[in-house]
Amino acid sequence: MKVKIWGARGSIPSPIHPAEIREKIIGALLGAKEVDLDDPLAVRTYANNLSPLISGTAGGNTACIELKTGNDIIIIDAGSGLRLLGNELLKGPCGRGQGVVHLFLSHTHWDHIQGFPFFVPAFIRGNHIKIYSIHDVADTITNQMNPATFPVTLDYMQSTIEFIQLTAGQHLRLGDVHVRSMELPHPGKAYAFRFEQRGSVFVYASDAEYKNLSEDHLQPYLQFFSGADVLIFDSQFTLREAFLKEDWGHSSALIGVDIARRAAIKQLVLFHHDPTTNDFDLQLMLEETLAYAAEQAIEQDLQILVGREGLEIDLMPASVCRLLWTEGEATAVLRLVGDLDERVVVDLQKKLGDITPTADVALPALIFDMEATTRLSIAGLRVLIDLRQRWGNVPLVLAGPSSHVLRVIKLADYLDFFAVYPSVQQARNALEAQRNLQLPGQILHNRYRIETQLGKSDLGFLLKATDLRLNRPVVVKVLSISFSKQALERFIDETRRIAQLNAPNIVTVYDCNEENGLVYLVSEYCPGKTLRDLLNSGQQLPTLDIALEILQALEYAHNKGVVHGNLKPENVLITDEIKLTDFGLRWIEQGKRLTETPAIVSSPEYLAPEQILGQPVEPRTDLYAFGVILYELFTGQRPFLGETAADILEQHLNETPDSPRQHKPEISRLLEHLILKLLTREPEHRYATATQVRRVLVRLRHTPHPISQQNDVTWKQIPILRQSNLIGREIQLERLRSLWHLAQSGQGQIALITGEAGIGKTRLIEELASQLTAVTVLVGHCSELEGHTPYQPFVEAFRTYT
Repeated sequence: MKVKIWGARGSIPSPIHPAEIREKIIGALLGAKEVDLDDPLAVRTYANNLSPLISGTAGGNTACIELKTGNDIIIIDAGSGLRLLGNELLKGPCGRGQGVVHLFLSHTHWDHIQGFPFFVPAFIRGNHIKIYSIHDVADTITNQMNPATFPVTLDYMQSTIEFIQLTAGQHLRLGDVHVRSMELPHPGKAYAFRFEQRGSVFVYASDAEYKNLSEDHLQPYLQFFSGADVLIFDSQFTLREAFLKEDWGHSSALIGVDIARRAAIKQLVLFHHDPTTNDFDLQLMLEETLAYAAEQAIEQDLQILVGREGLEIDLMPASVCRLLWTEGEATAVLRLVGDLDERVVVDLQKKLGDITPTADVALPALIFDMEATTRLSIAGLRVLIDLRQRWGNVPLVLAGPSSHVLRVIKLADYLDFFAVYPSVQQARNALEAQRNLQLPGQILHNRYRIETQLGKSDLGFLLKATDLRLNRPVVVKVLSISFSKQALERFIDETRRIAQLNAPNIVTVYDCNEENGLVYLVSEYCPGKTLRDLLNSGQQLPTLDIALEILQALEYAHNKGVVHGNLKPENVLITDEIKLTDFGLRWIEQGKRLTETPAIVSSPEYLAPEQILGQPVEPRTDLYAFGVILYELFTGQRPFLGETAADILEQHLNETPDSPRQHKPEISRLLEHLILKLLTREPEHRYATATQVRRVLVRLRHTPHPISQQNDVTWKQIPILRQSNLIGREIQLERLRSLWHLAQSGQGQIALITGEAGIGKTRLIEELASQLTAVTVLVGHCSELEGHTPYQPFVEAFRTYT
């Protein structure tokens, strides 16, 4: 977006006076005492260093601004400067009768419309002139070209003229340019326009009087002007005149400074100059305005300019992004010079859009060279986060960011989201070390010989290796260099805890170390498939047996104080026995609300609500993920589906899953109850322990009525965990024994034991039976959720006995 001024005067055109030109020449000659006037280059250099108001002029044409946004021709106000602009436009499509002009009128006072009758493109057939205004301007423009005051009428113009009436505050879009308007305090009402394109903002606010300078009164204007790269501001009066000439509808440069400071404006352009103010007066006004700004100690980099004909301001910086990459190369370097903010986002995305993966060529590793990046805005940080998501399991690292950039990333709580290297070369070295490690035959830590690559994930890559010291196969998980130092340190700490686990259903971790900047862990090699592989195969599975073995592993780990935190079918290995792997790899998301950072979530379908909210994980967190796995095992689909990770995370937080029986009516109501209880959003409403869930599943396994059609599936018999001593039920046991003794003496008794599923009711009865002699135990099964007839357990028990 470029802004060019074709007229900056107010009220009436005011050509420069001959005497003023003479004084300018005299002043320039007096200042050239040490300039060699016989040297044309020296003279030109001297003239170029003079103030534009001394070597040139602010001009005498009334308000007219050209906005260059690409192919569109946008003009604001049609003062006498429009005549010059119209002549310039004849060099392009308007001269061929192919032009489309968007003309915005702030209001219809003469100094803002008097140039339109002299706008030559409007007289050329084929051109299309669209006139936008909040006022109803059609009659005004027509009457202006009345034969009594102008030789030709409006209908003499051969172009298509279209009047488009807007409403104040209306949002209008011209291509990728967004336009909004706001009423200004001016007799007869004038309107400001705000133009936004690709992060650049230009505000035109001529003809306004700010009599009330209180915060409440100025707030709407400050909000409308906020953050503009350029603000065209009415400064027709001196401050004294602005105070004395109330209701004349104009302001002063000093008021403009205060407004620009409070609205965080980058460039303030003083505009709508009084026709009696000459260039010397404007130069003095500029000096006084700069002095006032200095007294206010304005912290932001506010540039103050006097609006003059020919002044052109480029709001879009030259391309500061440079991509160093040749198709097929394994590493790309993106260098950014200057600010990483909303104004360079489009250019940056365009550069990276040139990198397109194909079936044969993957994304290259990306080094973001920030050694020359001076500032990082939130919009720029958002781009970095989006890039991290797009690059997925391909490394993306930052090289050489300044302390300022790092502070912004830290303030936004994303410091552990990126790997940071001091220089591009050190980042290249780390990438090269990672690639070399994946080559067969490489020796890691003088002990592990790399054999082959097993796969990749967002966390890194898996390698099969041989432990040369113990002569056994192992798996080496190498963490991606995209992760920050802080995240990797948490990983090492967590892995040390996991290495203490020693159970048949848990993959054993042997080692965790670092070499050449790469963090890795070494674990047991378990050939076979994952539960995900079996689910994708579509074959019928022994679902209860699988679920019970997963619970055995969770029960053991939770008793050791370890929460898995990453439970999903991909981490359930099917070998001679079921084993859980990737324990504790929740460290990356630790303490973060994942709805704000979905880029780092590879399997959102299995995350518990508290995990998504960044709250501490606990055993119930694993039970939620286990509930998702049960849902998938028994229904063939996951409870929450969505197009993006963010969609699925929001469903976990706010929605209730469909009943499993909607998908598989043959599922028992008791199993449905179990699954839905595990998937309760509030952790305290789920089962408290894996032990409780296992007990319920054991009961289901021995229920006479099958959960689903699984009778023909053969799977190795999974032993129920050996019953341990019953603890915490001494009072209940003693009362039951006393009732038994009464029954033996002839006083028959009925004792009803109640409580939710999984708390140990069956275990209590088993313990009682084991302590009694000469006792016959009759067993009947049912659940209120099954829809059986009343007293079904008694019917079954006595029918079996008799």
